[in-house]
Amino acid sequence: MMETLDEVFRLKRWFTITMTQDKETKGTFRFQADADDAVIPTVYVRKGAFNGKAVEKIVITLEA
Repeated sequence: MMETLDEVFRLKRWFTITMTQDKETKGTFRFQADADDAVIPTVYVRKGAFNGKAVEKIVITLEA
């Protein structure tokens, strides 16, 4: 039986999410999760975090 996302979140204490940049705004880069069912679907990161240079992929680890 496949677990729901809520059940998985209760069982796991951490997640790793791979994200791809999909948009650039004046001050941020927007990243979309590569998986459709990711617990964090979208992240905005200030350009200063990458010294203003675009990166194609990021990996986020969420620990609870």
